[in-house]
Amino acid sequence: MLVLASCGVPNWAAAGDDSEANQPEKPYGTQATWDVADPAAVKPADRAVHVQVQRVDCASGKTGKIVGADVDYQDEQIAIAVHLEPIVGDQSCQGNEQVPYTVELDEPIGQRELVDAACAARPASGTVMCDDAVRWSPGSADDSTPPRVTG
Repeated sequence: MLVLASCGVPNWAAAGDDSEANQPEKPYGTQATWDVADPAAVKPADRAVHVQVQRVDCASGKTGKIVGADVDYQDEQIAIAVHLEPIVGDQSCQGNEQVPYTVELDEPIGQRELVDAACAARPASGTVMCDDAVRWSPGSADDSTPPRVTG
């Protein structure tokens, strides 16, 4: 028997508060990791970020349907959590495809880091997809660091 656990990381978990009383209503689906699609194209005035989304759990190679994103705006960073429709049934674990998605922002990026909320807190923080929660930093488009390869 194969048992799979969701890797969703709600906002209260990212803040480090595990208590039942502080858990908000669950928004939707399973959380996924993401990378900026073209880091060199990101500008401080942007109010949207184009990302490549990948399901963390085993899903027979498919990321599945993206159902939304939560965005948390802070002074130094913007944390983005992307959510997927849950999957049903047994799945194999060969790695999942990356799916393009555009996250609309209420504020310009400015001089803030873009952070993958799934990687900033457990349980995805220990996965190979989350060697670093920061997906983009101001000035990072000027370096020659290649994008993270997953799957």
